[in-house]
Amino acid sequence: MTEPKRFLILDEDPQLCLVVADLCESMGCEVVYTGEPDIFRDYCLRFSPDGVALDLELPAAGTDGLELLRFLAEIGSPAEILLLTAVSGDAVASAERLARTLELRMHGVLNKPVDRSALEQMLRVMLGEPLDG
Repeated sequence: MTEPKRFLILDEDPQLCLVVADLCESMGCEVVYTGEPDIFRDYCLRFSPDGVALDLELPAAGTDGLELLRFLAEIGSPAEILLLTAVSGDAVASAERLARTLELRMHGVLNKPVDRSALEQMLRVMLGEPLDG
């Protein structure tokens, strides 16, 4: 029997974390989530996620997704990465460029408020699930 895929979520919005977690769990994943970057870093090291959903802006935590993308590269994370963000334009383009430069496995970007069906479709592709459910 194959091991379930592991998915890690970092977002300051606990409701969004729950939505992403519920979808991932419905696809058979083990899921952990947090709103704290330090806990995220610890989970990355101990949990070894196959997929990561990461908020690009974390103002309450005093950091941002770019710093955490650099961290993922430093530890050699093989995780597929999905950015969740309320910003657009140059900030998203910078994050995508940084991920490519760092040779991370950037899967895509979803703008907030997140559309549940778009999120589900993107997670299915990331996790190798059939798109027809």
